[in-house]
Amino acid sequence: MGDVYLFNHSIDPQDIQESLGIVCGLCVYSRNVIMDKFARFKDFIGGKIGTYEKLVRKAVEHAQNDLAEHAARRKANAVVNVTIELVPTALLGEGTQICALAYG
Repeated sequence: MGDVYLFNHSIDPQDIQESLGIVCGLCVYSRNVIMDKFARFKDFIGGKIGTYEKLVRKAVEHAQNDLAEHAARRKANAVVNVTIELVPTALLGEGTQICALAYG
């Protein structure tokens, strides 16, 4: 499979040879309960929560990679108007999960 280029903006429709439809990539990551307890303490006293930043960055990166893989399977060489959405989730109030969705 060749490289798939992701664009977060539109490109000139004349430059698009064929539209293959919408593709999406998805990733759900979770932290363990011990890290969540530490993060809750940081939330109480304030400050940057590095473990959550890493979690979000990983989820976004994996969602983008998943998006590119799905596009490549359709023989696409680019995805335009890429949007990334993040949805925090939790199971029964325990643990933190982040769902990253990339589509274009």
